[in-house]
Amino acid sequence: NRCSYCAIPIIRGPFEAYGPGAILDDAKRAVEGGARELIVIAQDIASYRSGGVVLPDLVNDISEIPGVEWIRLMYCHPDHIGEDIISLVRYNRKVVKYCDIPFQHASAKVLRAMNRKGDRETYTRLVERLRSEVPGIHLRSTFMVGFPGETDDDFEELAGFLRDCCLERVGCFVYSPEEGTAAASMGQQVPAKVKRQRFRKLMSMQKKISARALKRMVGSTVRVMVEERIDENTWMGRTEYDAPEVDGIFYLTVRDASANTIVVSKVTDALEYDLYGVPV
Repeated sequence: NRCSYCAIPIIRGPFEAYGPGAILDDAKRAVEGGARELIVIAQDIASYRSGGVVLPDLVNDISEIPGVEWIRLMYCHPDHIGEDIISLVRYNRKVVKYCDIPFQHASAKVLRAMNRKGDRETYTRLVERLRSEVPGIHLRSTFMVGFPGETDDDFEELAGFLRDCCLERVGCFVYSPEEGTAAASMGQQVPAKVKRQRFRKLMSMQKKISARALKRMVGSTVRVMVEERIDENTWMGRTEYDAPEVDGIFYLTVRDASANTIVVSKVTDALEYDLYGVPV
């Protein structure tokens, strides 16, 4: 996609897809080594194509590997999510109802400067469509504040998108120039103080959105991947709606459990980003 702020294409060159055979071999080795969750990840997995094989074909083949419990899709460019990918998440029982979609912004003007195509209306429709066609899906995204030329109005459009869509998981980062990128030489660089203010405002707003979303989960049952014992009566894990290392933690109150197992649990309490519960 060659986003104007990103140096990765300069460093690594144009998009190139691994063959499906190599990916399946990698997945099999991971499962043989004990993995129960596999994450399909790239800068834009929605663009995957190798010969006639596209992402849904690849993921459906991965789901047939004995021992695979969860498959997580991360980094689907919003401009490339079509009906085939939505159907994959809806109907393949191994694919968790979670998708990481890096929207980056909601202002059409800023997105064009980033060399991206979307806008607030288009992205809102995508979120609504995903929630309509994949009941229970949880969405994660990342956003950038302080991109060159971002005005107060642009930022408010981004904030409005978050308020309207109430994404379950959001990360935010402050723009910083990367050598050799088009954005680094753009005028209208946003002052560092303004960037920090926008960052704090956006994350403060998202903290409340996340807290409300998790509060609604209290009383529901979820699948939890148990990962680590904390103390005699508590284990730490993740729901299927939480990617490792970037999303929330599920604190499971139980004496006897085993790491790398999936336990159906009832949510008993919620914080801004984390959940508490017990096995059922």
